[in-house]
Amino acid sequence: MAKLSKKIVAAAETAERDYFLWDDSIPAFAVRVWSSGRKVYVIHYRSGGRMRRYTIGQYGSPWTAEFLHGFIVAKIRQISL
Repeated sequence: MAKLSKKIVAAAETAERDYFLWDDSIPAFAVRVWSSGRKVYVIHYRSGGRMRRYTIGQYGSPWTAEFLHGFIVAKIRQISL
């Protein structure tokens, strides 16, 4: 997968099961594509030895992949503390 962009997320099609599209530039950043067609931006991180998922928001205005790249880096730093 490449760096997530508005074009890539918009082109993501539904499948029988939910799946993730991962961003290559920020490994913890992904968009989850639900079988219903809903698309949600998420951050995956580890806390207390367990994997956690932080939901940022649903795809669409104002949430675009380009807008979120700076936000994601700041949020990962905040979670890491």
